[in-house]
Amino acid sequence: MFALDEEKFGHSQTVPKAYQDLLPKPWLEIKEQINRGEVLELKGKARGFDTIVLAAPTLDRLNELIQSTELLKPFKNSDNIRSPR
Repeated sequence: MFALDEEKFGHSQTVPKAYQDLLPKPWLEIKEQINRGEVLELKGKARGFDTIVLAAPTLDRLNELIQSTELLKPFKNSDNIRSPR
């Protein structure tokens, strides 16, 4: 889960290079889409794991996405899924 919310964080966010191979598409493409105001729901496989990326330009939009995405539906009853504060 990722928000590029400079207003909330005071600086631009990034995914560390050591984890970029876990993303279902290249980080620069994801960042470009977020910068255009798009919300992303991506699913993939990496390092033998199923991966999910939820990304939005603001923390508020990310919280909305967390609540509405079908990708997290199997986990909705789990205490492990919480919206970022």
